[in-house]
Amino acid sequence: MTIHKAFYKQFMNGFTYIIPLAVVGGVFLNLYHWFNLDVYKQISDLSFLLIYPVFSGSIAYGISDRPGLILGFIGGAMVSFLGESGFLGALIIGFASGYLITLFQIIFNKFPRNSKGILPVFIYPVLGVFMIIWLFMGLEYVIPPINE
Repeated sequence: MTIHKAFYKQFMNGFTYIIPLAVVGGVFLNLYHWFNLDVYKQISDLSFLLIYPVFSGSIAYGISDRPGLILGFIGGAMVSFLGESGFLGALIIGFASGYLITLFQIIFNKFPRNSKGILPVFIYPVLGVFMIIWLFMGLEYVIPPINE
């Protein structure tokens, strides 16, 4: 598989998971306008708020399985709750999370066998979140002016 096809497949892995969230958000926003019930607005807002974490997490999952999923969720949540880099920031963080975990797997390959169980549940997420924080801060400096 070429690099272009691999990137496309990983992108589409993330995109297919956010389509139902966008549909639910749109339907419940429309229901809110019809019936003016606050619960419909809250469900709509919640589903729209989850789009970036699910998108980033799904891309990272497509690249590096479960350890990438968690790192992508956290990075996407930072974009959704703390940032202004939007879809592009979530996309970059998703790919960075997945490939960062892949890099960690290569780096920590020589770790002693009896301690390899701690890598995906402690080392990868903690080190990864520190690195994703730095990436997030850089993206928040660069991407919002581009989005304007």
